[in-house]
Amino acid sequence: QRFVTRHQQVMPADFVMPAFIDNHDMDRFLQITDGDQSAQLAAMEALMRLPNPPVIYYGSEVGLLQPMSTAQGGLEVSRAPMPWGDEQDKALLAQTQALIHARRQTTR
Repeated sequence: QRFVTRHQQVMPADFVMPAFIDNHDMDRFLQITDGDQSAQLAAMEALMRLPNPPVIYYGSEVGLLQPMSTAQGGLEVSRAPMPWGDEQDKALLAQTQALIHARRQTTR
């Protein structure tokens, strides 16, 4: 709740900016947390509670990892191809979809 309150305090009331936990210009959230999916899910839950439009960077919903930090390998390491099929973490995907569904139920 503190995060949401602080976020709302620093932005003008009519300013709507997308919110994200990671993107193509930074390390993936799972890189920052050493692969801690529970931390990512907690961050995504906080993201979904913000009034701002949430943005999920491709691959985050299926556990896409990067081999090293962007400080070591450059931005390209956070821009790996999307994994498909058995390479995807289906449980993480289902949990992420549940968070999105919950948001849709509260923002209608």
